[in-house]
Amino acid sequence: NVLNQFFQNYCMVIHPPTLFLGFAATIVPFAFAFAGMWTGRYKEWTVPALPWSLVAVLVLGTGIIMGGYWAYESLNFGGYWAWDPVENASLMPWLLMITATHMLVINKSTGKYPVLTVVLTVFSFFMVLYATFLTRSGVLGNASVHSFTDLGLSGQLLLLLFLFIFLTYAMSFKNKTQAWIFFLLCFVPIMVFALFDLNIKILYISIIGTIILLASSVWFIRNLFKNYETNIETDKLYSREFWMFVGSMVLLLSGFQIIIMTSIPVFNKLFGSSKASAGPDYYNNIQIWFAMVITLLTAIGQYFRYKQSDTKKVLESISNSLLVAIILSIGAVFLFDIWKAKFLFFLISSLYAITANLHYMFTSLKGKIKIAGGSIAHVGFGLMMIGVLVSSVNKKVISLNNSGTSYFSETNAEGKVDEVARTNNKENLLLVKDKPVQFIDNKLRATFRNVKEIKPNKYFEVKYEVLDEKGQVKDSFVLHPNSQNNPKMGLISNPDTRHFLTRDIFTHITYESSMEERQEKEFENFKTDTVSIGQSFATGDANR
Repeated sequence: NVLNQFFQNYCMVIHPPTLFLGFAATIVPFAFAFAGMWTGRYKEWTVPALPWSLVAVLVLGTGIIMGGYWAYESLNFGGYWAWDPVENASLMPWLLMITATHMLVINKSTGKYPVLTVVLTVFSFFMVLYATFLTRSGVLGNASVHSFTDLGLSGQLLLLLFLFIFLTYAMSFKNKTQAWIFFLLCFVPIMVFALFDLNIKILYISIIGTIILLASSVWFIRNLFKNYETNIETDKLYSREFWMFVGSMVLLLSGFQIIIMTSIPVFNKLFGSSKASAGPDYYNNIQIWFAMVITLLTAIGQYFRYKQSDTKKVLESISNSLLVAIILSIGAVFLFDIWKAKFLFFLISSLYAITANLHYMFTSLKGKIKIAGGSIAHVGFGLMMIGVLVSSVNKKVISLNNSGTSYFSETNAEGKVDEVARTNNKENLLLVKDKPVQFIDNKLRATFRNVKEIKPNKYFEVKYEVLDEKGQVKDSFVLHPNSQNNPKMGLISNPDTRHFLTRDIFTHITYESSMEERQEKEFENFKTDTVSIGQSFATGDANR
């Protein structure tokens, strides 16, 4: 057995275990919060929990990025994030843990928001359990290309989720007898339904569990406010904790929107509805505004001090770094050809996150890397947002077929239009061996030179030549896309990529000769043609 072509990438050796380690790391801050409630040490737990929350954010973020990089290189030719429900399942706990980390920082420095800090920390781990249910229960079977089939674990996964939730809620009671009574009243009814009839367990566990969950959540929040005896104090406008809180809430709203839309298959399962899951465009059109606000807040937030700041000094720093970001944006607009208003504002905000944090590092922190962790992370986030913008806005197909020749039948066996075949006819060019083909912009041409078969894969050698205004070759490179004609999955293509500073060129195989059905039957439809000596012509395997 040969590993699927899609998985023959070193990122796939790193992505799954890193993602799993990131998920597992969220249990450590959760355990500290749990122990703090259990022992009545409601304030001490935040100090040891903070570094572990940073570890969870770092490792889980690395796992998500490695998955995106793998997809960019191998899966769908330049796409790295499709807002697939399973992709979102890894993003949801990461966003919550980032929000919890900011709350831990505020709480450590000022003692504020203790209840919100506990809630976000424990719910980050709950979201890991929910993500596990989404991916392993089979509920996403028709909504995601990543999901697993139902292995009969749906009831167990839900029980595990509710077990941790109600056990955590119970720890908010100071009286331990009341705590265990509360836990049993919440969890036992769900467990009874789970064990009574396996055929109805998902529906009944979910409905009964949701009702109990909402009611018990009210008690949990009520108990936390009693335990912490918090005095609600209004943050001052020119304080760091105010802007960190605002940024955290924007991030939380972003995650909440993703959670709701990702849970549509679950709602369909519960209520027998058939609402379609949201597509990438829906997420992009909403999340771009969240990202824009977050990048702006990461830029200005660090200039403030806790409690109160020097207004004049803060405004001066904000305006100076913003001016630099706008100047850089003017150059970037021409470099990346970005002119649409919302994308231009997104570019400015992302560059602003970079310039402001670098300015803060070298002016306020005097270049001390050891205490500049937050600024470095924010610079990285700004760079990532610019990468997202540039790679998404200017994506285009350069191998447009304007010859009028159709390589694929655009109707299926039922006589209906096959949209995949229609797209393939528009976006693919036939490469005949040793015959150069010029692309539509006349600045690039490709020549198929050779094919090497190492079963079950075929490796194609395609030479690209970059042309100047006069049609002269100014640069050339060779790409080696490969394909596997899999008996179960059909043609699986693994693209090859040439990376440039401002663009990447992908090439992949859409069709090759081994896909043809070779059946021994009498030859039909004879065709007579006349060729001259030295004239080339295409055969079935594209040789001449």
